[in-house]
Amino acid sequence: MKPVRLFLITLLFAQSGSGQGWVGPERVMRGTQPCISFDHSDRAWVVSDGDRYTGLFFTRWLGDRWAEPRGVLPTAPGVRGCFRPSICFNESGHACLVWHNAYENNTRDIGSSFWLDTCWSQEIQVNQPDTELDFAPEVASGGGEVWCVWYGGPNDCTPYSVYASRWNPAIGAWDPEMQVSPENDNWNWWCHLAVDSLGTPHVVWCTYPLYTVFYSYYAKDSWSTPVPVNDPLRLRASPWADPHIVIDKTGMMHLSFTGAYRGASYRDIFYTRNDGTGWDTCQLVTRDSVYHESFSDIAADRPDNVWVVWDRVSEGPDESQIYASHYDDKEWSAEQRLDNDSAVRDMCPAVCLNQAGYPWVVWNGYIPTSGEQWTFCNRYSPVSVSEPLTGTGRGELALSVPSPVKDLLRLRYLVPAPMLANITVFDAAGRRVLKTAIHSERAGWETIELNQPLAPGVYLCQLTGAGYVVTQKFVVTGH
Repeated sequence: MKPVRLFLITLLFAQSGSGQGWVGPERVMRGTQPCISFDHSDRAWVVSDGDRYTGLFFTRWLGDRWAEPRGVLPTAPGVRGCFRPSICFNESGHACLVWHNAYENNTRDIGSSFWLDTCWSQEIQVNQPDTELDFAPEVASGGGEVWCVWYGGPNDCTPYSVYASRWNPAIGAWDPEMQVSPENDNWNWWCHLAVDSLGTPHVVWCTYPLYTVFYSYYAKDSWSTPVPVNDPLRLRASPWADPHIVIDKTGMMHLSFTGAYRGASYRDIFYTRNDGTGWDTCQLVTRDSVYHESFSDIAADRPDNVWVVWDRVSEGPDESQIYASHYDDKEWSAEQRLDNDSAVRDMCPAVCLNQAGYPWVVWNGYIPTSGEQWTFCNRYSPVSVSEPLTGTGRGELALSVPSPVKDLLRLRYLVPAPMLANITVFDAAGRRVLKTAIHSERAGWETIELNQPLAPGVYLCQLTGAGYVVTQKFVVTGH
């Protein structure tokens, strides 16, 4: 591991306890039940259901701000709402978006669309045309395959089943749906999936009244026998446990869900993982066990970089909040609150990691003063850009960066004695875009020109040396 990576990891978790590193919640666009994913250029895409509108809306991160929200597609005749969007990017870099349509005749169907560089394709129905209720799809890709899962049934009084379908690029349509959960009288619902590097889908769902999270994967031409993730005699999954599964770069599976130990009065968030030999014993993510934790989401790129986010139901005017915790392969960090008091009923969080391994979290919140639902985002940066510029506080190092920058970056730095130091530049998403070593042979101010062009946007310049760090934010406007 390179020294700079070690430094960034140390900085990341040293700041976690105090809340530094999270840049602070910001409004993205109106809408609820948002989803987030990163494209191959490491740009965040967010889709939500548009609040009072009937269609879906999306936006992309432009490096220093969110793009103006745009509608995905005109709603089809008879549709009164589009809900629960989910987005992923296939190996060619195209986005695939799925959601469920709510019709005026009280039926539900699963719709999908693909991003065609400048616009979304016409809607393609995922499930087989019928008169059933199909809800809450999720889409994921891997190994050249794109899969979608959802749950549904004939009507609200009939237990639901979990279904899956695979995108068939040869015919430009989804393969006939397959039933994942077994035929029984239980409610099999709240399903989610991950697709591994071989293109194999792995699906989890919760089953009521068994209070169990089940797991299955597609083997050759059939779904494996579902296996329980939790022991319901010891740990009961909530009827709406909303289990989420993710596969990291090593192939390890990670899962979070809502549940409660037998006899407990409150719901908590639990975590387990599977390295291919079976699911580990479920462990607590939340610690106080005095709140009702609700829905969670999970992201991981390594066994020692796992993030879980959830919404917490509490008492008082601010009815629910958004929290996050990090797992370093040994223990869970102290929980960190991501929302603020500008909205109430902060719910439905979703998390995704950028290429540098830092989490971006979106959720929806209600603004009491306007009566509107908004999608919010909070993202982790190796250095918090929402805090005042900081140095060592003892004058060991100093940094002066002009802003705005129109062409090449020229900066001045101060060292108190001859030393080796590093200058590193990060973009607003926390990615390292430039690093250079400097060798100062005397104390005092020096000037350096960094001859790597930078795209327009917001950046952080960081000077490190003799165990100290000083940072300064600057803006590149271009010519």
